[in-house]
Amino acid sequence: MKKKSDNWKWMCDVVQTHVIDFINSKIINDIREMIIDREDSCVDFTETRGIPFLVTEIIDDQLSETIDYVYVKDNEVYARASAWDKTHDYNLNTFDMKFLIAILESIEKHIEQEEMA
Repeated sequence: MKKKSDNWKWMCDVVQTHVIDFINSKIINDIREMIIDREDSCVDFTETRGIPFLVTEIIDDQLSETIDYVYVKDNEVYARASAWDKTHDYNLNTFDMKFLIAILESIEKHIEQEEMA
């Protein structure tokens, strides 16, 4: 006999997944709206001082991959990250909610500093 509690656990997992996907899509949409009309439809993270780098991968104790800029291409939002001479383009759909919020916050700070300059 299947337990009712198992049904509810499954339902919670399904609902949680859909809610997280919905929130992630809204955050990505906010990012898209902030940068789509900018020059080259991007925000450069390498030029602004005083804003922490966003690390996508720690390679070893001496090297990490960090986001250089976020851009819109074909209505999708990507982050270009690099470590030395290697670069990767990540669709923001691959990142979790907390990292998307960190990216959004960083974009806001970069734009704010640009406007103050």
